[in-house]
Amino acid sequence: MFYHARTSQGFTGSFEEFCILFLAGKVMFGSYWSQVLSVWEQRDKHKMLFIRYEDMKEDLAAVIRQVAEFLGKNVPEEEMPRLVRHLSFDSLKVNPAFNNADLIAKFNGHCNPFVREGIVGGHKTAMTSEMIERFKIMKRKMFGDAGLCFD
Repeated sequence: MFYHARTSQGFTGSFEEFCILFLAGKVMFGSYWSQVLSVWEQRDKHKMLFIRYEDMKEDLAAVIRQVAEFLGKNVPEEEMPRLVRHLSFDSLKVNPAFNNADLIAKFNGHCNPFVREGIVGGHKTAMTSEMIERFKIMKRKMFGDAGLCFD
């Protein structure tokens, strides 16, 4: 979200400053934690499917099948390799319909990558151990009793 804020929202602060604002819910669109929790709590009233990025990275074909089943659609097995290739992170990263490169360049005059590494756990190389702990504490506080868990 930090890079999104920098490329499309004009945020000029540091990564650490953004993290502090993010934890406090003082970023565009408000508290991430409250928004996710409010949708999670409505998941049984409305037909919603929650998908974790970690699961997509681990087994994209299984997630494609899960989405198809949720939508009441059938995906023929012979189509699966093509779908997995098309929906892979590497494919989406270079797809202008997904990466918003043209739109970002139009607003900024240049294009910083909107879609970055796509590595599960990549935050560990960008965040201090103290900041990681602050996020873990907030996640436990906000999601702990709700049964919502992700890495």
